[in-house]
Amino acid sequence: MEEYVKESKKTSTKEEVIGLYDKELYDEAMEYHRIRHAREEGIEKGIEKGIKKGFEQGQKEGMKREKIEIAKSLKEAGVDIEIIIKSTSLSKEEIEKL
Repeated sequence: MEEYVKESKKTSTKEEVIGLYDKELYDEAMEYHRIRHAREEGIEKGIEKGIKKGFEQGQKEGMKREKIEIAKSLKEAGVDIEIIIKSTSLSKEEIEKL
């Protein structure tokens, strides 16, 4: 770019060259800010998506643990395994491991 400015000074007025140089700098600065904003926006959306996914996974794991605790209690109380399966939606194998 600087070479262009030097060469342009020979054939153009000073104001024309400076105007072209300033416009290129302005365009580069605007592109930098667009890229930076897009990157920050992408990071923000990624964080939000990760939080949502983590929350949903935590809820599922919590519900599973609760079903296991209920199944343990029912099994210890002598409740038939078929009733525990229907009550908790756990598999027969899962309940037998308790």
